[in-house]
Amino acid sequence: MGLESDDGNKLGVAKVSFIQYSDSVWKYLKAAFLFGVTVPALGKVPMNALVAVGFAILGFGHPAFWLLGAGLEASFVFALASNSRFQRLVNSRQSQLAEGNTADQRQALINLLSPEAKARLSKLTNQCDKVLQVYAGTQAYDYIVTTNHD
Repeated sequence: MGLESDDGNKLGVAKVSFIQYSDSVWKYLKAAFLFGVTVPALGKVPMNALVAVGFAILGFGHPAFWLLGAGLEASFVFALASNSRFQRLVNSRQSQLAEGNTADQRQALINLLSPEAKARLSKLTNQCDKVLQVYAGTQAYDYIVTTNHD
């Protein structure tokens, strides 16, 4: 009854997987908690972890610091994790890490090829290198050569 689609979804509202949503939220919360600042003598220091440890130590002196520290950390971490700019930063860092593994993934795929396919790939790679050398030899602008190389 009412406005249901064929799969029982009322009003055509898109279904969002809870697991998928919780994974992305966890990713941002973890990144927000471990977000670090570069200190010249120490390197990258996770400030939220240090603040949490500091409040934990202060809590032994007076237990109210535990509640204060938990509240401050939770509010700061949730505020940072829900910030769209911070989420874009986390996503871009993950995509950079994924791109770094591209050469390893390519080599693993090449290793799966048969010997004949490896020979064909090697021949194709050599031909592509020759084309790039000729293209670079035409004295084209460097940015054109590098842009078209990708």
